[in-house]
Order: sequence, then C-alpha cells, then structure tokens
Amino acid sequence: MKHIIKISDSLGNELSTRLIIENFAKTLTKEDEYLFDMSGVSFISRSVADELFNISFCDYHVVLANMEPFVQKMMNVVSVSRFKTRDLKQDDIEIIHCETIKDLSDCLLSV
Repeated sequence: MKHIIKISDSLGNELSTRLIIENFAKTLTKEDEYLFDMSGVSFISRSVADELFNISFCDYHVVLANMEPFVQKMMNVVSVSRFKTRDLKQDDIEIIHCETIKDLSDCLLSV
C-alpha cells in the first residue's frame, strides 16, 4: 500500500531531535511504500536528517519530496558524509591502555 504523509502536519515545521523520527518510524511498516511530503518543514537538524536518511535509504520504502532549500541541503550533507571515507591523518596520538575504571579516572585527571 502507498501512503502520502505531510510531515509538517504530522511532526511540525521544525524538527530538531532524532527521537521525533525514531518514534515516527515505529508507525511505519516495511511492506508499505511512503512519500514524505516535506513542504512546510523549514528546519531539520543534522541528527533528524541522519535518521531520515536511515529510514529512506536503509529500512523502509520512503521517498522524500518537496524539500525546502535548507532541508535539502541538510539531507545532502548527511548523504555525502555517509559515502565519504574517513581519513584520519594524525599518527602521533598516544594510545593509553586502562584496565580499570580507576586507571581511566586517574589518567583523565592527570591531563
């Protein structure tokens, strides 16, 4: 079954926490198809964009449509970062092994 969901009506115009999307995802089924109409949503945080990415590209049959420019930009940032390899170039980081919580605490307090 196909569903069209106007996100601003269901969740509001400004989405700032991942929990909003996690809870909303619990109402979806993996068998159905969804079109999330994002018109009217003027702001999403990076964590919301990340969770929307998870839902739309990994878990469910979801298409996002009618995104405002800021929302589209945030989704693009998350999408690009998902496929970009992380290249850590710092080779001079000392690794400290702590066997107990007290060792860790002592190490952190000595810095």
